[in-house]
Amino acid sequence: MQSQHWLLPRLVYFLIAASLGMYSLFFLVAERAGPVLLNFQPAWAAGSGEGEKAMQATWDQIGSLPELQGGDDEHIAICAAIKEQQEDMVEWLVHHYHHMGVKRFYIMDDGSKPPLATFDYPGIPRSALTFTYQPRQDRDRHMQLVFYRWCLDRWRDRHTWIAFIDADEFLYTPGPETFPEILASFEGNDTVGALGVSWQAHTSNGLLERPDSVRKAFTECVANNGGGSQGTINRHVKSVVKTAFGVKPYQHPHAFQLRNGSKTVGEDGQPITGGAFRNSMTRDRVGLAHYVMKSRAEYIEKSYRGTGQSNFKDDAFWDAIEKHTNHTTCTDLVGYDP
Repeated sequence: MQSQHWLLPRLVYFLIAASLGMYSLFFLVAERAGPVLLNFQPAWAAGSGEGEKAMQATWDQIGSLPELQGGDDEHIAICAAIKEQQEDMVEWLVHHYHHMGVKRFYIMDDGSKPPLATFDYPGIPRSALTFTYQPRQDRDRHMQLVFYRWCLDRWRDRHTWIAFIDADEFLYTPGPETFPEILASFEGNDTVGALGVSWQAHTSNGLLERPDSVRKAFTECVANNGGGSQGTINRHVKSVVKTAFGVKPYQHPHAFQLRNGSKTVGEDGQPITGGAFRNSMTRDRVGLAHYVMKSRAEYIEKSYRGTGQSNFKDDAFWDAIEKHTNHTTCTDLVGYDP
């Protein structure tokens, strides 16, 4: 009996020590992997169960952030809310780093298991990545909007522009201008606070399994005004925000509140008055390929994963895009290598 009393507290101690050891090991791995900013404090630890308020308290406790590497190269950054898409990220990162001139990526990890910071992403310097992790149990229902505001509030002074896009969205420039040149054309105009880039929604191309490259495999798109319930999907825009003018996103991830009466404009310089929607669906200078479907297997994964807005795609959306809209060939991204 005396032996059992001796063992019990030591067993409890061992279990606690083992848990703490695994916790410390993860931070060691993440730290060795590169410049990683991780938010692991749960909302309840901040003394409130009110979601965003508690998470903001967590941010406040982080304090000053380390200096980023890159200097003038970090004129443009991307802020992306991502969950369990590590396989998608390699091509996406390589594309934007090498072809769009983006040298800083804020990967806002929406509770991935394991965390995205624990994976390797070959093809770009690890120093170009900054990770933030939000545990699922303490997330805000509209976590993507919270992430976007965090990016602006914390890093606006480091960049002139931040693009707010997803890991299934690829910027591209079909004309002679580079992406930095297009943005530079709006920098001298203080009436412009953001550039709204029009979607080009891609279909599954009839693929059942994940291909090696999304840019080369998915070459069929929804036509502008393609009919059916999703025929106007290409009217959506995503925003590339001048950090000096951005305040926060509206109640959706497509457009932002802006300062000093500035406007969101399209590639043609005309104001976008429809919030998330641009009636003129041109992509002559710059477009945003939205691989919204991908293969059938990937779509099923996505339907279980959900979105940063806590929405879930279903078979009704699949059928609306695949069966009930008009399609067209779109090969703008096929020529990008790597």
